[in-house]
Amino acid sequence: MLVSASGGAAREALPEDGQVQGDASWSPDGRHMAVGGPGGGLDIEGHDRMIKIADLETGELAPLPGSEDLFSPRWSPDGRYLAALSRNALRLLLYNFSAGQWTTPRDAGTLLGYPSWARDSSRLFVNEDDERVSLRIPDGRREVVHSFERLRRANPWGPWTDHAPDDSILTLRDTSLNEIFALKLEAP
Repeated sequence: MLVSASGGAAREALPEDGQVQGDASWSPDGRHMAVGGPGGGLDIEGHDRMIKIADLETGELAPLPGSEDLFSPRWSPDGRYLAALSRNALRLLLYNFSAGQWTTPRDAGTLLGYPSWARDSSRLFVNEDDERVSLRIPDGRREVVHSFERLRRANPWGPWTDHAPDDSILTLRDTSLNEIFALKLEAP
């Protein structure tokens, strides 16, 4: 649903196409939204597994060419690229809007997750095992920017990670306790 910043009635953001749409990413101009179907290994019968671009003014929802079996779209802040993960989350792909083609800056062979753009669109961050890595755009040069190895992270839908407006890393830390207690009950 969309609601104006000045308030008012809510209206549907996406037309009802009977598909599961989620993981939305806004275009920098706010006129479009990229949405992906079910992510990772999740299969929902009768639902497309591709990225679609919604025109929020006309209500049109169009598939992004070549995005079959991709999910987790992330629009670059400069509007030039759209990043996405392969269905098995082993590859990170990059769609160049001006060239109209996909490239693969990272084929990790290990699970990737939670792509996030640097505010200047020069790098793309992604989780790779217990590390947060940075991939330079467009050559894909990889650099480890943080290790989560010694941090116990909360894991409700995978180890969520993103970046704040200053590009500092955000994640969920698990501070719960796991203890076992023995109680001896005595009759009154």
